[in-house]
Amino acid sequence: MGSPVVGEGEQVILADFSDATGEGLGRVVTEALRVDLLASPVIRLVEAPDIQSTLGLMRGEGESELTAALAREVAVRDGIAAVIDGEVARAGSGYLLTATLRSAESGRSLASMRATADGPDDVIGAIDDLSRDLRRESGESLRAIEAGKPLAQVTTSSLDALKLYTEAAGV
Repeated sequence: MGSPVVGEGEQVILADFSDATGEGLGRVVTEALRVDLLASPVIRLVEAPDIQSTLGLMRGEGESELTAALAREVAVRDGIAAVIDGEVARAGSGYLLTATLRSAESGRSLASMRATADGPDDVIGAIDDLSRDLRRESGESLRAIEAGKPLAQVTTSSLDALKLYTEAAGV
């Protein structure tokens, strides 16, 4: 195990896992992982109403899926240092689940992990493994990431314009 990358109480956004299986497993994995991570004393997930509030400012309130890119943009706007994204894919007769903890600002991978399931009956166990690995990797500090200050809370669909506005306004 390397150095922990998430400090206790640091907020993290969990993006919806992409689903390369076509079986709807992305949503299942995302929600099961959300439940597991909510029990973590270290990782503090950003709640859906807070994400929706920021999406409203982005004029994206109609978004139904919180993709990795959209989650990163929300994180940058709100000064949240990291995002967890992932994918569920078929691997032979089983499944491969991957997750990555990323710096919101740079998109750089801070920690990546995978878990496998031999078939549908093993998916829950694979989610448990992924959850355990994420929690283990998320130990002590986000010192490797410089969490940005939140950007101004104004309505715009352009992240670049919002950054310029915030800088000019001295917010």
